[in-house]
Amino acid sequence: MASATVLVVDDEIPACKSCQDILSAEGYIVEFVFSAEDALKVLEEKTYDLIITDLKMDKIDGIELIERIKKKKESDIPVIVMTGYATIETAVEAMRKGAYDYITKPFTPATLRVAVSKALEKSNLLKQIHYLRESQRSKYELEHVIGSSTAIQVVYALVDKVAPSDTTVLLLGESGTGKEVIARAIHYKSSRACKQFVPVDCATLARTLLESELFGHERGAFPGAQYRRKGKFEMADGG
Repeated sequence: MASATVLVVDDEIPACKSCQDILSAEGYIVEFVFSAEDALKVLEEKTYDLIITDLKMDKIDGIELIERIKKKKESDIPVIVMTGYATIETAVEAMRKGAYDYITKPFTPATLRVAVSKALEKSNLLKQIHYLRESQRSKYELEHVIGSSTAIQVVYALVDKVAPSDTTVLLLGESGTGKEVIARAIHYKSSRACKQFVPVDCATLARTLLESELFGHERGAFPGAQYRRKGKFEMADGG
């Protein structure tokens, strides 16, 4: 990910300079600060694609820095922690707090490059997923549903009413009247919007495959089942 911006946080100048030299050679734009307090101040004004932080620092340590970052607008920024051999358990705790990965000091240039590349790759993938979800959400906003009659206005009102609730909704209507469009509108207005919307056309499900399609199966469950398959219910879990 060329030209990605990286913020290094470490109270040791050699560590900061080392990270900067290694990553700058790969085309990254690297800045560094010498304390978590300075990092938080910088993050008030600028955004970065990645943060690399030491764990052992005065006043605010790496774990607390991660916790504060995850509570702010930068919560999606991947964080890599650096730690000495004696503090691996602390590094694992940092990952529980939201760090993406950790590397142990002293580390080789290759170790740092690989960790950074993987973190940025995952971050970029998550951004793409978020973009696609938002695109889907906007596509099915009620403003994009055609219709202004009294009857459709009642439908809009019902969508707004049921979407925040955690209840089953039955939509009735002839083929081509937009039942799935309204169903998606309800989904994207609900608290389940971040999970999958999985439409199922029951008329196309063969009777012999109905159970497998809906509930899935394990490898070897029946002749020809060469791999595990998720069912529609599992795919839609939480959505």
